[in-house]
Formats: sequence, C-alpha cells, structure tokens
Amino acid sequence: MSQGTLKNSTKARNFRAFCIFAFLVCALSGCAASLQNRMDNADTLMKEARLIPATLKTTDFSLFSARNFTQPYQDTLTIIIEGDGYSWAARNKPTDNPTPKDPIGLSLLSHTASPAIYLARPCQYIHSPRCNPDFWTDGRFSAPVIESYRQAISQIMARYQTRNIHFMGYSGGGYLAMVMATHFNQFTRSVTTIAGVLNPDDWTQYHYISPLIVPMRSDDILRYTGHIPFEHICGGNDQIVPCTLTERFVAYGHAAGFTNHRMTRDEGADHGTVWYGVSGQ
Repeated sequence: MSQGTLKNSTKARNFRAFCIFAFLVCALSGCAASLQNRMDNADTLMKEARLIPATLKTTDFSLFSARNFTQPYQDTLTIIIEGDGYSWAARNKPTDNPTPKDPIGLSLLSHTASPAIYLARPCQYIHSPRCNPDFWTDGRFSAPVIESYRQAISQIMARYQTRNIHFMGYSGGGYLAMVMATHFNQFTRSVTTIAGVLNPDDWTQYHYISPLIVPMRSDDILRYTGHIPFEHICGGNDQIVPCTLTERFVAYGHAAGFTNHRMTRDEGADHGTVWYGVSGQ
C-alpha cells in the first residue's frame, strides 16, 4: 500500500468515525431539545399513563423513578433501566444535563401491565451535588453509578418486600441491567435487554470512540448469572447498537457454555423503535 493510499484510508476511517459520532449524538441525545422540553415530555407521558414518580436517594446520586402500581407490597417486580439519554451536544462537548428527549424506558413502563418500576440514569431529571459530565460520558458505567443502582434496588426490595425481579434495560441500560442481575442473582428471574450495549468495549471499538470505564467484564457477568434466562432484543436497522454486536455477545456466551442467553431480532426496527414490539413481564 502506498503512502498516499494509507493517508486516504486513514482519512476515510476518521471521517467514518466522525459521521458515526454525529449520528450517535443526534440519535441518542435528541439534538437541540431544551431541558424544559425534555422534562415536560416525561411529565406528559407520566400523566397520560398515570405513573407515580418518586426519588430514590443513594450515597452519590438521587435517582428519579416511577411506578405503575399503588399496592404496598409486590413480591414480583419488573425493574426498567433507562438508556444513556442526552450525553453529547457535539463532538468532544458533553451536555450540561443527560435527561433524554425520548425516554424509551419510561415508555416501556407505560406499556407494562404487570407491576414495574422505572429507574432513570444518574443526573437525569434530578440534579445531585456529584453530577458532572463524567457520569454520563466515559463514566456512565463506573463504580459510583453501579453502587447507586445497587442501593436503589435494595431500597425497592425492602419497601415492597420484593423477592422476584425481572430486569429490563434499554441501550446502555441493558449493560446495567445485566450487572444488577449479578448483584441480585438470588432474586433475578429473567433479564431482557432492548438494543442493549452488552459489551461496552466491543461497542466503543465498533464506533471508533474512546473506551468507557467498565468495572465488570462480560466473563464475570456470564459466570455470575449462568442460571438466569436472558433475552437480548435487537433491531435489524439499528446503526447504534447493531445486531452484529448482540449476536457476537450471545455467540461468545454459548461458546463458553452459557446457553441461557438468546437473541431476538426485529428486522424492521431501528434503535428508537425496537422497543415497540416489547411487552412488559
């Protein structure tokens, strides 16, 4: 390969990476939506579905939550974890607030018939003193984030005397749902990921973007949850978390002897519409 060809190849790869990044920013963040518009959107959705909002306080963050039931005790609950939200305003420019324009996880809750609780990501809807862009960019899966979910779910279980959990996670929330299944594996009955980032390292390499802080790798997740059924739903037209990455994760698990993971492919769906065919537990 000549030097000129090599330069052209590098430029093409860099341009592809920039285009993918720009697409990720708009698709995941809702582009120029104001915080007030995003808050109003969620408020309207909750009122229409008669969801009950609440705040769960943990050591580092206060997490916004919502539920679709009024009964004081729930032996079995579906816990839905939101996606990454509005993380980037432009290349190398994080947003001031990660509240999503289109809260897919909240929409899932509104379409779930059985008792369920929605958990937003840290700093979505509620500001905590520790909130800063690190926790919705490179550190979106970091140890303080993981610990905040562990504490919040422990509170939920104690309050409602829950002993059976079905986890659901959208996009980056899919990875967090799997990690929570390792922390609560005695009580987890199933896990469903929707357009889920199952292996963050694989996902960042695919998009030529910087690695994320990941405290738990795929091998550990597989090992600690070998008895739990997993369903990973992907969209055939999803360019953000393509089915090839989902298929790769499932194949890796099967090769290692973990056949409790299965993949469901929705051919006509993209990243924002794959949840349409998902019904709550």
